[in-house]
Amino acid sequence: MQCILTALKAESDPMIDYFHLQRVSDFSFPVFSNGNLFLIGIGIGKRSISNRINHFVQTIGNPPIQFINIGIAGGKHTIAEIGNLYCIHKIIDASLKKSFYPDILIKHPLEERVITTVDTEINDGGDIYNTLVDMEASEIFRVCSKIVPLQN
Repeated sequence: MQCILTALKAESDPMIDYFHLQRVSDFSFPVFSNGNLFLIGIGIGKRSISNRINHFVQTIGNPPIQFINIGIAGGKHTIAEIGNLYCIHKIIDASLKKSFYPDILIKHPLEERVITTVDTEINDGGDIYNTLVDMEASEIFRVCSKIVPLQN
């Protein structure tokens, strides 16, 4: 089973439409499915991620799952180009000062990048970060890596 994780409605709506996902009424937060593919709306920031993912896994009975975090990240124009898709090979949590390393076991054509997870939005251009920047990646990785092997 595959489970897409998105923070924003703008990230989830195209996936819901493309994969013809339907709302699953068993959850008090956004969960959509078409059978073997699920999408969970985790919200912005770290706050709700653990509860939502753990509740989802407990509700569906803990089958083999592959989590896929798809989201919009910021970054300097020298680091990333608007509209490009990147595969993340290192996640830095700015507040914890800790790094995480997702296993990328498949050959893919995507450019790889590092992402830094911050606790508050960046409004000053983000000049102190020489990476992509988001508000969820490190918490998603931390929570999911306790549930499934790193390659999932």
